[in-house]
Amino acid sequence: MLFRAFYEWLKKEGAKEDYINGFGKCIWEYDLDEGLEFSKIRLISKVITDSNNAILRALLQPSIDMESLKKSNSKYAKNFLFFYSKIENMKIDATMQYEKFCKMFLAKRLFILLVVCDSQESAMTIFNTLNSRGKPLSNADILKGYIYKNKKDSQKQEFANEWKELETKIESSNRVKSLDFLFLQYMHIIRAQEPDFDTTTPSVINFFTKKDKKVNYGAHKD
Repeated sequence: MLFRAFYEWLKKEGAKEDYINGFGKCIWEYDLDEGLEFSKIRLISKVITDSNNAILRALLQPSIDMESLKKSNSKYAKNFLFFYSKIENMKIDATMQYEKFCKMFLAKRLFILLVVCDSQESAMTIFNTLNSRGKPLSNADILKGYIYKNKKDSQKQEFANEWKELETKIESSNRVKSLDFLFLQYMHIIRAQEPDFDTTTPSVINFFTKKDKKVNYGAHKD
């Protein structure tokens, strides 16, 4: 979304082709003879809801309807508009730094570091450390990754489709506020079935992922 916001601004202000194509190549395929191939999008998702997918596709078109995006509740739209606004402010308040900022991305001074973890716990520790000043993952996000990782390769796509369907139902529900709320209620249901009379409410993540304690009943169920 950051690169898409840069592309939109550079195109809008008639910047040099090298700058425009530099950011565009990260969004669409590029051919030396044809230029940017807008029908060949680099960013796709098989797990987001249909409504979010529609917004994502709209954002990855060569032309964007800004007014329509401003009315959307999609995080894709909000993130794009956030970056678009920040770039606009930088162009006004730090004009001399704007070009250098663009070059930082295009001159390969920005690196993406791949970290391979040996366990879910290690992955979450690293993520929370790096993301200490950002927005933490929700319980549902963590459990989604945990379940996906433990599925067989032949089951992963089916799980992704089921999760997507669940998110779609929650979006249109007036009763269930979020997947976090759903997991919390499910935890209480499982504890009541056991039965578990402990008045201390366990962590939802531990309850469904840690098998080292019998009280984490959810982790011992399929």
